Amino acid sequence: MADEAEVQQQAEKEARAMGWLPKAEFKGDESHWVEAPAFVEKGRQILPIMQKNNERLLSQVGNLNSKLDGLAGALKAAQTTIETLEASHADDVKEQVEQARKELKAELTVASREGDHEAVAELTDKLGQLNAANKEAGGEEERKPPIVERPAISPEVQAWFQKNQDFVSNPRKVALAGVIQQELRAAGETATGPAFLDLVAEKVEAEYGGRPSGTTKVSAGNGGGNRGATSGTAGKTYADLPADAKAACDKFAAKVVGPSRKHKDVASWRASYTEQYYKE
Repeated sequence: MADEAEVQQQAEKEARAMGWLPKAEFKGDESHWVEAPAFVEKGRQILPIMQKNNERLLSQVGNLNSKLDGLAGALKAAQTTIETLEASHADDVKEQVEQARKELKAELTVASREGDHEAVAELTDKLGQLNAANKEAGGEEERKPPIVERPAISPEVQAWFQKNQDFVSNPRKVALAGVIQQELRAAGETATGPAFLDLVAEKVEAEYGGRPSGTTKVSAGNGGGNRGATSGTAGKTYADLPADAKAACDKFAAKVVGPSRKHKDVASWRASYTEQYYKE
């Protein structure tokens, strides 16, 4: 009897390890309850199958985890590639926009110099459209110089500029005058007002016309500087232009040549461009 009790206790202990409960503790349908030895016997039959299934499931989970790790790595690499491509594309677009701005500004300069108001209006509109489209796409706006309020001009200086219109309407003379003013001030010149402007104008005419300083006194209507500037272009033709200058000339021809424009034919435009090129 003692041996049977020990066998029963051992069976119950093993059965409990498998999830078995005594009848007093069993909460389910009593018809499903079995003795400990029967539960152990059934468990021993089912357990190997469950272990095999567990091993199979664990293997599948391991494979899935490995695939997920691989997909995560591939996704990260793809994301990095996309970001690199987007950055490269953004740089390309920025470079293209800047190149388009330069070309439009170059065409605008030529049209302004030739007095082609229709082309100036068209190119200005295109430049505005380019800046607006670039801003809408998230690009940088074209940097514009800050607006600086200029000091009031004295009546004497205003009168001087009225008499010397070249220093208002001729961009080359205006630019050269600015350089000479700086040089004179750097050299210690202290004159002001019309006296200083006369000194600047005298040096501008000497440089602009290719004559020694002091040979020309500027006054209203004086055209000596322009005659001197054109003398250096005598005999120069379109054929004498460098290859890049010819390319630029031909590129702008469509903008400035036509029945309703300043130049009626290409020959006229080439002659004008050649003259302007060698002046500069």
